[in-house]
Amino acid sequence: MSGFSVFGQVNLNSSSGRVKDIDTDFLFRLTDKQYDRILLQSGWLSGIGDYLSFKHGGGNTEAGTYGFRISDAQGFDFGKNDFSTSFLKIMTNGNIGIGTTSPQSKLEIKQSGTIGGTWNPSGSFLTISDSGSSKMIMDSNEIYGNGTLHIGSKTGDIIKFRTISENSTSDKVVIKADGKVGIGTNSPQAGLHIANNTGLFIDDSASGFPGRISMTDGFTNASTKDDMLFESDGAFIFKLDRNGNGISNLPGFGVYNKNNEAIFFAKDNGNVGIGTSTPDAKLAVNGNIHTKEVKVDLIGWADYVFKEGYNLPTLEQVEDHIATKGHLINIPSAAEVAENGIQLGAMNAKLLEKIEELTLYTIAQEKKLQKQEERLKKLETLLVKK
Repeated sequence: MSGFSVFGQVNLNSSSGRVKDIDTDFLFRLTDKQYDRILLQSGWLSGIGDYLSFKHGGGNTEAGTYGFRISDAQGFDFGKNDFSTSFLKIMTNGNIGIGTTSPQSKLEIKQSGTIGGTWNPSGSFLTISDSGSSKMIMDSNEIYGNGTLHIGSKTGDIIKFRTISENSTSDKVVIKADGKVGIGTNSPQAGLHIANNTGLFIDDSASGFPGRISMTDGFTNASTKDDMLFESDGAFIFKLDRNGNGISNLPGFGVYNKNNEAIFFAKDNGNVGIGTSTPDAKLAVNGNIHTKEVKVDLIGWADYVFKEGYNLPTLEQVEDHIATKGHLINIPSAAEVAENGIQLGAMNAKLLEKIEELTLYTIAQEKKLQKQEERLKKLETLLVKK
């Protein structure tokens, strides 16, 4: 005879009370006086099919057992409570689950995690540590560590962040091998390249001195925001609003002081203001100007005064105009200047006109004086002869 065959039940009792029990339900069963200790079982169950299990009994029933089971339908289970709680699951299709009895991918890890909480390695999906104190912890939507975290690739892009659906993927952020970062583009052309139609918004409103930098979708004419805005402590520093739909509703480019007063402003019509955000000319200055020289291009200089046919007012006409109007002919009054200002080039031409007219008056008076002097000399000669 070879081998060892037993049919039915065999009990081997010892003084310690341990029992080896072989029966039709168990291939091998080791118990003490009260509890199951080791169970080797084979059989068939609905939904499980043929199976082989090896368990450690936690009491006098199978409910508290720990062990593993191999079955036709469920693959490999390592768990407890008759495998209703699974520590490790290998499906017949090769999917592996940790903390789940129905993994949907090649490796699925399920855990309550520490989302939004504090550092808690015991609640993480995956903890990687070295022989020292450095650790990396992964939760369902977090990766963090108490050491430096390095992510890299030997070739190609270092890392990509993307959204995934059942039918497609969409890359959102890429870090290239040369260190360039692309947001909205897989081909960044600079250290940071942002390509989208929603813009950029950096906000520090949580600090005691709030500031922000924004470049919004005002470029698309689809927003009521400034195209570009730099703000510090609640006040503008720099603003670009191409469409006039921004915070100040002023289309143009401006630099501001802490009181939101325009230091420099260039309107979309080409007018430039210094000290004003509403320039009414190509250059409007609300304040003093200190310069070494001003050049004015002008047509219509006052040389017409010296041309033949010029209607030079008589001194009597000038006197009458001054008495009636209170200012020279063809010169604006003080009230007009206060209301409208003066045109520098035109006013210089008018002043030159008066200088040239005065020159003509002086020449005429000089000629008159010369004639009078000649008459006096003739009279003096006649008186001497007598």
